[in-house]
Amino acid sequence: MGLAHGTVKHFGLHRLDHVELRVVADDETGILRVEQAEMDVVGRLSGDPRWQHKTVTLFVLSDLQPLQRQLEALGLRPADVRLQERDELLSRPVLNVYDLASPATCNVFVNRKAMTEAKYWEDSLALEGLFAHEHAHPLSECAYTAALRALRIEVQLKLDVPWAQDPAQDANWAARSNQQIGALAAKLFSTGAREVFTNGIAVAAGFDRALYHLNRENIAILTLGLRFRPALAAQLANVVAQGQLSSAGADMLRLIGDMQAFLPLAMEIAPFKREHFVAKARELLRPLHGQLLPQLEPPVAGLFDDLVDLYARADEAATGEQVRADVERGLARLAQALAEVGATLAYRVEEVSM
Repeated sequence: MGLAHGTVKHFGLHRLDHVELRVVADDETGILRVEQAEMDVVGRLSGDPRWQHKTVTLFVLSDLQPLQRQLEALGLRPADVRLQERDELLSRPVLNVYDLASPATCNVFVNRKAMTEAKYWEDSLALEGLFAHEHAHPLSECAYTAALRALRIEVQLKLDVPWAQDPAQDANWAARSNQQIGALAAKLFSTGAREVFTNGIAVAAGFDRALYHLNRENIAILTLGLRFRPALAAQLANVVAQGQLSSAGADMLRLIGDMQAFLPLAMEIAPFKREHFVAKARELLRPLHGQLLPQLEPPVAGLFDDLVDLYARADEAATGEQVRADVERGLARLAQALAEVGATLAYRVEEVSM
C-alpha cells in the first residue's frame, strides 16, 4: 500500500531496536515534527511484550483519498464498522491499518487536512497522543475484544407517543432515530471497551500527559459548541410549530444529540481511572460535571458516569458470557435513560459465527 508514482516528497528510514520505521510523505512541510513524534511513540511502545510489528510505515498524506481508493480496489473494508462509512474514514486525522493474521507490519496514515483543521498539525503533544493511541490499538487485542467481535447488537427505539401526526413524517423520524441509536449503541458497546483498553495502554506507557492534553482540548471544543444549543432548540421548536414533529419527538432528538456528542467522552475518562491516574481523571471530570453535563438533557449525566464505571471495571481477560453481560448491562442503562423521556429501547445481543 503506498502513494501514487511521482508524489513522494519525503522518505525517511529509521531503525529503532527491532523495528524498521519508514516515513513517506507527499509534502515536506512540517514533516520533521510529525516524524519525531512517531519515532518517540514507536520507540517506547515497541518495548511492550505484546508488540509484534517488525516494520511500520507512516504515510503522511494531504488527505486519505489514496487509502480509500486502495481499499476499494482491493475490495477491503475496515474492521471498525464506523470507518466503513466513507465520510467517517476520510475525516480521521490518523488511522492505523493492520492485519491481526499477519502482525509483522502496519501502516499508519496521517491525514494532513484533518490534522490542520483540528489544530493538531503544529501541536507536538497532540501528535504524540494520537500516534500513541493508534499504535496501542494492536496491543489492546485480548480475550475481551475477541469476544466483542463475536457479538451482534440489535436495537429498536419506540417513542411512547407519535413522532408526528402525519404517518409519513412519523415513519421518517422513527427510522432516523433508530439509525442514530443503532450507531450510538455500536460505538459505546461494540467498540467502546476496545477504545478504553487502547487508551489505557497508552496511558500506562507514559503517554498520559499527551492524552490528557488531547482530552482537555476536546472538552474545550465541546464547551464552545454549547453556544449553538439555543439555536438548535429554536429550530426544533419551529419544526414542532409547523406540525412536522411532536414536542416529545423534539425532546428525544435533543437527548439523542447530546448522547452522541458527549457519551463517547466516557471512553477517554475511564482509562485514567483504570490505570490509577486519579488526579488526571478528576481534573477531566471537573469541567464535565461543572460546566457541560448540567446543560445537557437530564438523563445524560447519570448515564455518562455509569458508562465510565462500566468501562473502568471491564476485565480484559473476560470471555463469552461475561462480555455479553457487560454489553447487556450497558444497553439496559441506555434503555433506562431513554425511558426517562418517554421511549422504549428493545435490544438483543447474540453471538455470530466468525
